[in-house]
Amino acid sequence: MSVAREIRPEETSLRWFGLEKPVNHSWQGEVATPVGETCRFCLQPILDGDQGWTMPHWDGYNRPKPKPYHHDCLLRAITGKGADEWAAELEKRGE
Repeated sequence: MSVAREIRPEETSLRWFGLEKPVNHSWQGEVATPVGETCRFCLQPILDGDQGWTMPHWDGYNRPKPKPYHHDCLLRAITGKGADEWAAELEKRGE
């Protein structure tokens, strides 16, 4: 029989890693850059100096585990391919 445990708020929120913090974002906190772990979107390793987020993933035992995403990868995961096309158009216009 498993015993339920209290889940802390910091276990269920996005957490920033990297040097430059996003502007106008009220993040729940920061974590050390998870160097060597794999980005859950592009499957490339997180390197020293990378920026991004850790997002909780549930492990099946009611314990969220933070998994890293590069900042751009998380944006692509949320917005889809259209975000790349939009960014290219803005760059073309010099915005």
